[in-house]
Amino acid sequence: AGPLEVGGRFVSSRKEIKLDGLSAKFAGASARANGIVRLARKPSAELRFELAAENLHKLLQALPEIPLSMSGNYAGGRDKLEVTNLKGKIGKSEISGQVTMVGTGRKRVEAEFASPHLDLTPFLPQKTGAKSADDTHSKPKPQPKEAKPKFVFDDTPLPVTKPAPVDVKLHLALAEVRLDTEVLRDVDATLRVDGANL
Repeated sequence: AGPLEVGGRFVSSRKEIKLDGLSAKFAGASARANGIVRLARKPSAELRFELAAENLHKLLQALPEIPLSMSGNYAGGRDKLEVTNLKGKIGKSEISGQVTMVGTGRKRVEAEFASPHLDLTPFLPQKTGAKSADDTHSKPKPQPKEAKPKFVFDDTPLPVTKPAPVDVKLHLALAEVRLDTEVLRDVDATLRVDGANL
């Protein structure tokens, strides 16, 4: 994957950290940020960021072999996070949008995304070729027998956690969506989740 390369400069004081072209490169991917990180009683940050990757497959094998580039503005504190002016390109797809997360009281997430062309084909499962005659008539290998458990359920307590309620609103405005040979046009959809209710 190669070594991690870090560059740029920053100026630090007791109240804030100023980032000037702070960058990092690893495995054909790069990140760059400019802005201010405040260290007062209510920590916050205002950053302009840029992300790029030559090949997503090098970062995670489950992802397809396509490039990525993305930029936007980040502003956040303890109670609210915002990503605005988000613009990106993934392979042949273009996307823009914004995301807001509010953490005070009942958590709320609102996101809006738009795209003139969104190609999801690289993320679909790859089609396998037809089986040969030898594969069709070959006998399946016998599976090793597993020892039967003494009890249906063991005595390990099951973890029971109740997720905190989150309100979610997601709006998509997509001029064209490609799924292999299928093409959807003028997709405009809104998803709302009120706590645990869809």
